[in-house]
Amino acid sequence: MKRKMTFVWALFAILLFVAGCASTPVLRDGKPIPGALEEAASEGRYSAVRQLLDAGASPEETNKDGYTALMGASFWGYNRVVLLLIERGADVNKTVPYYGFTALMISAGEGRTDTVELLLEKGASIDQESLGGFTALTEALKNNERSTARLLLEKGASSAKAAASLRRNASWDKTSVIGLELLENLSRGK
Repeated sequence: MKRKMTFVWALFAILLFVAGCASTPVLRDGKPIPGALEEAASEGRYSAVRQLLDAGASPEETNKDGYTALMGASFWGYNRVVLLLIERGADVNKTVPYYGFTALMISAGEGRTDTVELLLEKGASIDQESLGGFTALTEALKNNERSTARLLLEKGASSAKAAASLRRNASWDKTSVIGLELLENLSRGK
């Protein structure tokens, strides 16, 4: 009985969460609430993103950390939202201040291969570097995202640039060592 009640409470909590996400207000007096666009995009709420853009929200608006709605949607792989934001003027190569990451780097690091392909089709710079010298390929390799790394290589990402960045950081960053090993394996066709 206890296990059944735990399941019921868990289901109830999930339903409350979903209902809360779906009904979070995005407009106040007909105007976009600051921060609502990035939040809605990061949650994949297409209708809310469209409503905010229609009400005048800028697709370039950033949250307090400098992340755009496009970056949030790209992180989670919400491609429908990604496409809407790009169609409404989001810059696919905009960077996060202090880090220099782009939506492409963020989605590559998360293994969102479909999102990476969409961003490339829409003009994302494949070899743009972050302030630390990382590229989208570097991010995919460091996070062991084999299919995303393979796609980036097929689309023309520089393996030499990625290898140089990974070697530069290998002494203090274990993920760079993993990335170098994966790059070598992919280069050999493994």
